Amino acid sequence: VPIFMVFLIILAVIICIIGIILFANIKLKIYLSKKGYIVIKCLFFKFEYDFYGQDKIKKVTRKEKAKSYDKKADKPSEGYIKKIYKKHGVVDGTVQLLSIVKNIFSKIILLLSKAHMTNLNLEITVAGQDAATTALTYGAVSAVVYPAIGLINGIIQVDKQNINITADYDAKTPQVEFLSIIKLPVYKALSVGFSLIKDFL
Repeated sequence: VPIFMVFLIILAVIICIIGIILFANIKLKIYLSKKGYIVIKCLFFKFEYDFYGQDKIKKVTRKEKAKSYDKKADKPSEGYIKKIYKKHGVVDGTVQLLSIVKNIFSKIILLLSKAHMTNLNLEITVAGQDAATTALTYGAVSAVVYPAIGLINGIIQVDKQNINITADYDAKTPQVEFLSIIKLPVYKALSVGFSLIKDFL
């Protein structure tokens, strides 16, 4: 086999692998109830985090804290916000920070608009000390949740949705169950990420 053909085959394989990676979906699953976790999957990569898992928290001894303080004292560093204020002043620095926050928020909205939510499930059972409290809480929760769901539907495409808010006048403790599954192609995430990096440079 000529070397040129081998080179073309290798190049074709590399292009195919890059294409598979770029068009693969990043899957984000968030679940909150008595248990809470987040799962991020993309091809063979998988990341899981338990919101309530105590084993995730690393205990730091006093000696380790003292060492970290000593390292910080040896190498003092200014924070990003302080650098902005020092360079631009209070007024211009505040304007600069607000511009950065606005830019990040707009990129998040853009990222969500490029994704689609395959499943959105929210079940809330409102309960209180008495019937009057339960009724008032039910009204307040409905007034917040339904407009928020409308806002979400305006930003991101939702394939399957189930929103259920009920009032239980016999129960004393409220119950909440939330499930969201979001899919986003890798190339779309990269395009928004590069755009954000470009704005900071």
